[in-house]
Amino acid sequence: MSTICILSDTHDNTDITKNAVEQIKALSPLCVFHCGDITTPDTLSLFEGLPLKAVFGNCDWDTSALLEACSTYGLDPIEHTQEGTIEGKRIFCAHGDRPNVLLHAIASESFDYVFHGHTHVYSDSFEEKTRVINPGALFRAERYTFVAIDLESDSLELIEITSKSR
Repeated sequence: MSTICILSDTHDNTDITKNAVEQIKALSPLCVFHCGDITTPDTLSLFEGLPLKAVFGNCDWDTSALLEACSTYGLDPIEHTQEGTIEGKRIFCAHGDRPNVLLHAIASESFDYVFHGHTHVYSDSFEEKTRVINPGALFRAERYTFVAIDLESDSLELIEITSKSR
């Protein structure tokens, strides 16, 4: 299976994020996208060993500490946006607090997927040929959710975190 996972807005909600990461690890994803608002470096320790591509959110104020944590835990550096190709699918990721960045990526029709967070609300829609996905949030949300996508079939699974990790 060619699975990727997308999550956002963890805001140091450690127990819920730890539970989500455990479920993500069980899926053995090709890549994990974090759409921003990690908030502090300690949260990044949970992602150690995962192929993480993360973007800065509007609550990621100490960017140098976050970048240092990426180095400490062997993670790729956090960027303001991420883009690339996985299994032939073009992907763009941004936090979503700058709507013009998302609108430009979508309007370019260069991407199969555009991922974003910021609103803390899950959504999945198509803008022409581009699938725009907000995985929801793991903090201050009605439901704590993340998304797993099988890139071969383009099937999406919304995964709800209902309890703390054990």
